[in-house]
Amino acid sequence: MNTRDEASKAPTQPIPLSFGRTLVIAPHPDDEVLGAGGTIARLAAEGERVFVAIVTEGRSPAFSAESVAKVRSEANQAHALLGEETFWLGFEAAGLDLAGHSAVNSSLSGLARSLSPETSLLPFPGDIHRDHQLTFLSALVASRPHQESFPLRILAYETLSETNWNAPYLNARLHTEHLRRHFASSRQP
Repeated sequence: MNTRDEASKAPTQPIPLSFGRTLVIAPHPDDEVLGAGGTIARLAAEGERVFVAIVTEGRSPAFSAESVAKVRSEANQAHALLGEETFWLGFEAAGLDLAGHSAVNSSLSGLARSLSPETSLLPFPGDIHRDHQLTFLSALVASRPHQESFPLRILAYETLSETNWNAPYLNARLHTEHLRRHFASSRQP
């Protein structure tokens, strides 16, 4: 066996991510696990400090107190397994657009100042859920480079959910059919 064959059979180690102190900002509890759980676990396993900010929580009458307590408990258990510290900001779930945008900006900015993350993981701005869009925008405000400390890396994670269940742009076949009909009708006299 030559050296090349031996090298190809040797186990390889993944290249460390080297994100440094990382702040994961999630609109709702579970978005961070669904969208970045693997990355969070890997960073923690590599000895990086990971913090999670959960921006919203359920409120009555849409959510019972028991339901909110259960979700928080499950999220805290998941975070403990992933090796992260959690901050709950307490804005209303599915109602972030009703909160003063400056209040959300201020809350995330204060947290970012106190943690001084080198990397921020944010929800993907193209998500159609309004809470996700507003969280992304407020997180960008909190990450502005005019501050003494700001993240060197800003990355986005995707959270697949029922929110996008019927977005026609997610189905290439439907989109292609729509374009075909549009162009066929535009050619008719």
